[in-house]
Amino acid sequence: MSNPVFLLPAYTVGPYTLKVTPIPRHAFSDKRRIVEHDWNLCAVHIAEDLNSRRATECLFRSLVTAIHYRSGLNDRSNEESFTHSLATGLVELAQNNPAFWRAFNEHLEQEYAPGAGWGRLAAGDRAVVAIRPTSIVYDGQPCSVSWIPDAEWTDPNAYGFYWLKQHRIDLNADLTGNNLALVTLHEVLHFLHERLGLKDSTKERDFKRGQAALLPRFIQQNPQFWAWWVQTVAYSQLARPTSPSARRKTA
Repeated sequence: MSNPVFLLPAYTVGPYTLKVTPIPRHAFSDKRRIVEHDWNLCAVHIAEDLNSRRATECLFRSLVTAIHYRSGLNDRSNEESFTHSLATGLVELAQNNPAFWRAFNEHLEQEYAPGAGWGRLAAGDRAVVAIRPTSIVYDGQPCSVSWIPDAEWTDPNAYGFYWLKQHRIDLNADLTGNNLALVTLHEVLHFLHERLGLKDSTKERDFKRGQAALLPRFIQQNPQFWAWWVQTVAYSQLARPTSPSARRKTA
């Protein structure tokens, strides 16, 4: 059977339309690599002899790399920049590439959580209803997720917060649409970065490696959160616009 990663549709990230292409290891420009980009040909080269799980991990590395490449991040970029870039990039990936996003989540479901329904949710199947998360976990460390009514929200300049060392995320309960998906993932990434020790002084290469490693691990450990997030992105175009508090920024 063909490796399913190599059968995924092409997708766009920023100005690039990328397609995963299997190649033999001797064809890599750097023989130490098993995944690399040819930006001129808009190709993501992944070693053809990898199994499905390893090729999936390489695809995550490619997605993270392409998203930050599009954002122009470098060693001088801080943790907030890497957080916002990845959260925004994943929302855009889902919104701009419906065929890829559905196939990608169908593949992730088969790889990490058979029967989780991620593929159907990515396609906008309304017969499945995912539950808003109240907690997440990463490698045994739980993090609570609190949804606070707008009338009780005290900071007019933010929609959400991650409280360092307290393992707690606060989110404005009035969030909707793309803003809901973006802000939630943004705060979740702050939690994950803390767990991995990714901070302002971390170099670009280590951020890319860390985020590429934590994403599939987090998704596998939090199948219900991922179901909710995928559904939120799928429904975001139909959701009501965010209130005048759209002036707020993420924290």
